[in-house]
Amino acid sequence: MFVEDFIQKVSYLIQNDLPFSLFNQPDDATVFLYYQTDNTLFTSSELDFEGFVIAPFHWDGSFTFIPNTHQLTISKQDLLAYFKGKDQQNEQLNIANTKQEEMQYQKLIMQAIATINSSDLEKVVCSRKQVVATKIDQITTFVKMLRTYPFAFNYCFQHSKLGQWMGATPELLLAYQNERMQTVALAGTQAYVADKKTYHWRQKECDEQQTVTDYIVSNLENLGFDLKVTSAKTAFAGKVVHLKSIIAIKITKPKLINVLKTLHPTPAVCGFPLDKSLAFIASFEDYHRLFYTGFVGVVNTDALAIYVNLRCMEVNAQNVAIYVGGGVNSASNPTEEWQETVLKSTVLAQVICKK
Repeated sequence: MFVEDFIQKVSYLIQNDLPFSLFNQPDDATVFLYYQTDNTLFTSSELDFEGFVIAPFHWDGSFTFIPNTHQLTISKQDLLAYFKGKDQQNEQLNIANTKQEEMQYQKLIMQAIATINSSDLEKVVCSRKQVVATKIDQITTFVKMLRTYPFAFNYCFQHSKLGQWMGATPELLLAYQNERMQTVALAGTQAYVADKKTYHWRQKECDEQQTVTDYIVSNLENLGFDLKVTSAKTAFAGKVVHLKSIIAIKITKPKLINVLKTLHPTPAVCGFPLDKSLAFIASFEDYHRLFYTGFVGVVNTDALAIYVNLRCMEVNAQNVAIYVGGGVNSASNPTEEWQETVLKSTVLAQVICKK
C-alpha cells in the first residue's frame, strides 16, 4: 500500500471521529491500522476476540476492543522515510510547570510518606495530569514516537465514546505465544545518557523494583505456576532507563485471563499492598486516571501482547493531557519525586507535534 493512501485513511478516520487504533509493536517492521465503519463499542469478558484492546486503571474485567476485521498495514521504514524531516522540524511543545503544581504534587508525596510511616502501606504510586493548551497533529506525533521509541509499544487510539489516547509504553504486562507467557517487573527511572554504559541505582529504586518482582512472583506462584525469573537489569526506553526483570511461565490461553486479573494493577502502577495503595489513590489523588496505568495491546487467536499504559496522553480538541507518576516509599524525597515527573512529562512532550 502507498504511504499517501495509508495516511489519507487515518486522516479520514480522525476527521470523521470513527474508531481506530494505529499501532506498532516493539522493534516490529510493520505498522497496523485497525478501524471501524461505525461507532459500535465492542466489549468482551473473555479473550475470545481478535483486535486492539484498551482498559482503564480501574478495570472491571471487561475488555474494550477494536476488531481487526478492517485493517491496513504499512512498512514502518516507509512511513518513517515519508515523514523524514517533517516530524523533526515541527515546533517542540514546551511545558511550563507552575509553582502551585509543584507544591501540590509534593504535598501528595509527603502525604504518601506519612501514610507509609504510620500504616501497613509499603509503597504507593502517585501521579498527576499535566494539561497543555495546544492542538496536536496526531499522525506526525505518532510517527515521531516511532522514530524516538523503536522499542516501545506505540499507539494512537480513538473512539467517540472513549476519547483519543496516544502512548509509547515500554512496559510489557503480558505476552503469550506457543503456550508460554512472560511478564516484566519494571520500576525506577533515570535520564538516558548517550554512551553511558553503567547506571547506578539507589537503594530506594532497587527496593521499589524488588517489591514489584516479589509481588508478581508471589501471585503467580499462588496460581500454581513454576516460574523463571531473571535478575534486575537496566532497560532502555528512549530518553529514560528503568530497572527490569523478566518472569516467564508455561500456560494455556484459557488461563490467561486469570493471570491478567492477578497482575493488574501491579505495584509498578499502584503500590503494595494492593488494597491499601488503591485506597490511598482514591483518597488523595485529585483526578481520575482513566486509561493511564490501565493497559493496551493486541489480541490474536494464538498470541497476544498487552502493555501497561504508561507514557501516554489524552488528546482533546484544544489541549493535550500528559499523565506522569512515580513510586513512593519511606525513602522517597518529595523534590526528587517531582523532578522525576517533570523528566517524564518532558520526554513525552518532545514527541508532540503541533498542528
